[in-house]
Amino acid sequence: GRTGSRNAWLAPRGSLPMGIHFRLAADLPLSKHVTLLPHIGSLAFVHGIQSIPGYEKLGIKLKWPNDIYWKTHKMGGAMANVYSNPTGSDCIIGLGANILNRKPTVCLSDVIHDYNERTQSRLPDLSIEEVIAATLNKLEEIVNTWQSKAKGWATFKSQYLKYWMHRGQHVSVLVPTESGEKLDRKS
Repeated sequence: GRTGSRNAWLAPRGSLPMGIHFRLAADLPLSKHVTLLPHIGSLAFVHGIQSIPGYEKLGIKLKWPNDIYWKTHKMGGAMANVYSNPTGSDCIIGLGANILNRKPTVCLSDVIHDYNERTQSRLPDLSIEEVIAATLNKLEEIVNTWQSKAKGWATFKSQYLKYWMHRGQHVSVLVPTESGEKLDRKS
């Protein structure tokens, strides 16, 4: 596979390389926000797994903009390609994640084992098929929610921030000013 930074994504046995194709009609609210599709893909993965009963507190987070992390270890990410025409857009979300493979970084199985040790739990590893099902169910829920103009953005933002690993941190953003200089804003 590939990544947004042109790095190669390895897909060893036990990993999940997945492409999800769907079509958005031009008049649907989400079709005006297709740049958020990588964020939506990574959110569907993280929220999907941590919505499974017993797996809610694994601590898997989103690192801006679309990477999937546990502690300081990247375990996956998402990207998207969109092909638009006047009637709508064909959208492909590419998602790569380490599920059962302990190398090259950390995998979901490691996260579950760590959680079991810390909490004296006995959660079983999730199969790749269970992860796909959880991810696709959440993706469908997120996309359907976007179709409601009244709550699409607000719901997405709330869910994304729930898993955002930068919460409570000071983030500097360089913003161009009218004079061409950069202004450092801290939040």
